[in-house]
Amino acid sequence: MLAACNADGRWRDLYAIGMVRAKRTRNGKTSLEERSFMLSLDGSAPTFGNAVRLHWEIENGIHSTLDVTFGEDAARAVVGHGPENLAVMRQLALNLLKKAPSKQRIRTKR
Repeated sequence: MLAACNADGRWRDLYAIGMVRAKRTRNGKTSLEERSFMLSLDGSAPTFGNAVRLHWEIENGIHSTLDVTFGEDAARAVVGHGPENLAVMRQLALNLLKKAPSKQRIRTKR
């Protein structure tokens, strides 16, 4: 593990740097991708692997839905508590749409 802290205190919670090589096959085409991570996690390689999988599970399940359905990445609110308030409202709306009995896609329900 990498104990990290430079002279002025930045990176004080950095414990490791990790890399993942991902291989994905989609529509018969295979792609390889390398992703680097800076970690505040002090653990083993299996712990790192579990953390990375959990991160991408959240990213693919919630964040991509919020972006596709509500255009979250294109949101331009930047003043005061605006970004946080809008994020809470989008999450609330997403939860309500998921609970709606219709079998339609979230984007269609919206």
